[in-house]
Amino acid sequence: MRRTGLVVVLTLLVATGGGRVGLWADQHPELWTIPDIVFEALSGEAAKAHVIEISRFYREDATPGFHEAALYIAGAARQAGLRDVHIETFPVDGKIRHFNLTTRFGWAPRRGELWLADPRLKLADFKEISTHLATWSTPADVEAELVDVGAGRASDFEGKDVRGKIAFTSSPPADIQAEAVGRRGAIGIVSYWSPITRLTFPDQVQWLDTNNNRLAEKCFAFVLSRRQGLALKDRLVKGPVKVHALVDAVLGPGQLEVVSAVIPGRELPDEEICLVAHICHFRPSSNDNASGCGLLLELARVWQDLIARGAIAAPRRTIRFLWVPENHGMVAYAEAHPEMSAKVKAALDLDMVGEDLDRANAIFRIIRTPESRPSFLNDVAEHFLQLVAEREVAAPSGTRSRFRYSVDPYTGGSDHAWLNDAGVGVPALLFTHWPDNFYHSSEDSPDKVDPTEMKRVGLIAFGAMRLLADARGADVDRLAERVASGGRTRIAQESSRALTQALDEPQAERARARLRSLLNLERDSVVSSAALDPSRREAIARIADGLFADERAAIDRTIARLPVPRRAAIMEGSALVPRRTGRYLSATWRNNVTDRLDPQSAERTITLLERLPQGDPSASELFNLFDGRRTLEDIAQILETQRFSEYMFNEYFGDGSLQPPHPYRGPRTNREELAELVVLLEKAGLVTTRASRLP
Repeated sequence: MRRTGLVVVLTLLVATGGGRVGLWADQHPELWTIPDIVFEALSGEAAKAHVIEISRFYREDATPGFHEAALYIAGAARQAGLRDVHIETFPVDGKIRHFNLTTRFGWAPRRGELWLADPRLKLADFKEISTHLATWSTPADVEAELVDVGAGRASDFEGKDVRGKIAFTSSPPADIQAEAVGRRGAIGIVSYWSPITRLTFPDQVQWLDTNNNRLAEKCFAFVLSRRQGLALKDRLVKGPVKVHALVDAVLGPGQLEVVSAVIPGRELPDEEICLVAHICHFRPSSNDNASGCGLLLELARVWQDLIARGAIAAPRRTIRFLWVPENHGMVAYAEAHPEMSAKVKAALDLDMVGEDLDRANAIFRIIRTPESRPSFLNDVAEHFLQLVAEREVAAPSGTRSRFRYSVDPYTGGSDHAWLNDAGVGVPALLFTHWPDNFYHSSEDSPDKVDPTEMKRVGLIAFGAMRLLADARGADVDRLAERVASGGRTRIAQESSRALTQALDEPQAERARARLRSLLNLERDSVVSSAALDPSRREAIARIADGLFADERAAIDRTIARLPVPRRAAIMEGSALVPRRTGRYLSATWRNNVTDRLDPQSAERTITLLERLPQGDPSASELFNLFDGRRTLEDIAQILETQRFSEYMFNEYFGDGSLQPPHPYRGPRTNREELAELVVLLEKAGLVTTRASRLP
């Protein structure tokens, strides 16, 4: 991907520019390194051994298999020497909300088989390939005719009777359930959907859901490989086909389980650095995310072993390990622990961290914090990424693949998103791999997990967490210098991009706004370093002010060389400064709005939120940006210029492209609609506003 080589160059510039390395490492240089003993101690093979064990369990949220996996992880955490190992539980039933996020059902799948009736031939078996049975399927023991409904659009059903029959589709079951089952009376669904980029893997069975958590008309669903689906489609052309569906499963109340454990801090036990990995999904689901779970266990073992041997000191701050049900479990835990906002200084989310780079066609990625959460954490992680990239790292049984890596703008999709949300307020990075040829498929198995890659990612995580757990005093000043240096590099990069890609007036206006937003972002990132030692706030403020003054002048010079844009009219209300009220998650904005407004106002509010420049990501960011400092015009500019990495998921969920959008094109923020939106949100009690003088 185009950013990979660029990251290598930029990180080298940051690590060597301006003669600052000596300053950063002046007082405690060991914190900016990864000791050789850690390279020796951290074992990719040991981490993979945990992956193999965890992969044996079917681990969808609130299932018996998830419970067994949680028990295994808790036992391994105790064996590694972690303290306060326990499992916290949270009820689910499809109606209960945690932090206003509606829960899903508990589910206990025991059997799922699909047979061709004549001649009798097994098509699918949950016990053999767990992804054959769509998640949250309901019980069934029926023989019925299969009806090909193509992609399952309303027009695809014309002239076809599916009542009392089973819909056969090339779309995911959840996408057609409302039409096929709810409106047309089908009793079940058989899908052979596969993403366009997986056509060369015809035997993969994709991991797909029913829509039983949302729809009253529930059903069972099976998933076949593309090869099986096309063969069955040919059979249907020749005449009627009947299948026998057998599902033994219980859909109902259950519980989410979060495994928590710590290495206690020796000086600041009430301050925490957090490592997170989600336990779910199907069986085996090895890279996603038995790999993250296994690597957390290995990191815990190495920490505790080196402390016991006297090779490193116990951390000053507590290091907390969390193994969670993805998304729903992280949300439930965060709601139950409001103290996280003050206690947790930074977090790393390890999700899909063991890919065999060549087999999976993968790139290791660090996903930065969103621009609403400027943080020192980004530069810390990039520093240790570069240290590992410069070393030849290989596990004894691992590959010798070239390390491919990238640092990318924020995107959601894992537990880091909930931590970065203003309702929680913890800066968090995602360590992941993308793309992955085996993602969410039956072929995500332990043989695709590379001990070498597990070791590389583990070393980066270890270095970052050790620095963050121990930094104090002058170390924090050096950290702020590192962040400022990185900011200068990023501003220079953006200036170069603006001069070469902002080629007309609208693009120039977008580039101007981007550069000014970036300047504020980089200043705030430096200031964020004070979270690690508030006594250094004044010294860090001087570093941030120096960055701002120097780079503002540089940005003004760049802007002077861009095409001159037409002067935009100032919108009414542009000087309003919104501030969030109360504690709520930005990402649950649909529920938040619906709960607090009358139906007509709620519908209008949701429409306006959906029309923000980048859809859902912009809607969540809008609430995150209501910090009581930014004006509406500031927010409007950020929303239309902020970069997300959402485009990457087109590789699996869309047209297969990994092409990022043009940096200075795209929809603008409608200022009038934004002002109307804030009035509605104030009516809902989600924000308050105050006036501010225009700059």
